[in-house]
Amino acid sequence: MKRIGIIIAVIGILIMAALTLLGGWGKYILILLTLFLMLYSALLIHELGHLVIGRWLGYSFRFLIIGPVRFTKEKGKLTIALNSSSNWGQCAMQVKFSEYETDRHRLVWYLAGGSLANLAIVVTGCALYAATGSMPWLLLVLFHFAFGLVAIVPLKAEGGAYSDGLGIRLLRRNGRSGRLFYALFKLSHKYAFAADKEGIDRHPQGIFIELEEELHREARLQCNDRYELDMIMNLLYFVAAWQTMNERFQKTVELLQPWIEQDRLTGAMKQELLLSYSFAKLATGGDIGTVPDKTTVRHPAMLTILTPKIEALRYCRKGNAEQAIAVLQHAKNGILTNKPYLLGKAADAALLDKYIQIMRNHAASR
Repeated sequence: MKRIGIIIAVIGILIMAALTLLGGWGKYILILLTLFLMLYSALLIHELGHLVIGRWLGYSFRFLIIGPVRFTKEKGKLTIALNSSSNWGQCAMQVKFSEYETDRHRLVWYLAGGSLANLAIVVTGCALYAATGSMPWLLLVLFHFAFGLVAIVPLKAEGGAYSDGLGIRLLRRNGRSGRLFYALFKLSHKYAFAADKEGIDRHPQGIFIELEEELHREARLQCNDRYELDMIMNLLYFVAAWQTMNERFQKTVELLQPWIEQDRLTGAMKQELLLSYSFAKLATGGDIGTVPDKTTVRHPAMLTILTPKIEALRYCRKGNAEQAIAVLQHAKNGILTNKPYLLGKAADAALLDKYIQIMRNHAASR
């Protein structure tokens, strides 16, 4: 969502730059540079707002992306590097989870932190503009207002990315929607911040088993809320991934089969879930079913793992297990060398390891 705000702001910069061309190149460059710095300040202040509120809540800093720069803290060491991802702005904090009601209110503050920081600049800028009448202060106000507003609007992007505003809305709504979002937020953090497969295994199995049972119940219900259904699709993938990593392949088949038989899979995760089901069927000696010719999504992180899964299953259907394994191994190497990942670097690598194992076992059994 922040990327949308940046694109809108850049377009605005280009329009304003074009209007000032008649004023000479020196003036044009100065105005363009000033507007860029204002845009960058809106992004910087927004993410720092999340950081400050997160630290106030006792969360641990993990990484901060501000345009082309990425700050990362690992094992107590802070590193600064160029940002190679398509994400232009994000503050990632490791949340200390306790119980739902307490965490729900704390997460609302954390998600609101970015727009609150922009609001503080808006108020300050308005006061300075009223006192000085200087146009740059008014432009600063407009940039921060637009940026904070875009972030707080309840929107969802492809691949399970929820705006701050949508997260706040779901948590404040409480009830079923709030609990689904809380479960999704909690699992996404467990996957994203796990350093290795052992880190994922350290999380209590009871969380995943409870979700297995809950998702089985959901398969017997009719959900008409689009946000709830989207969260259920993401939770299905999270649980199916955990089952696969722990070789609970039959459980994956049982989890996804009712949704597939009722044709209730939907959204960006539909193809991921169908492929997860195919790999689980292959692991249990079943037929992998129809393999799509190509992916239907455009999200970079989803493409990183989705495309090789499709290619591997197509090679498998042709009886070329060696090529299938090579495709999956190449995808795993790519994730380990900082290609976009879906669950988390360690989680996606562990998942691809299991798919490679499934292919090897399938080849050996023929």
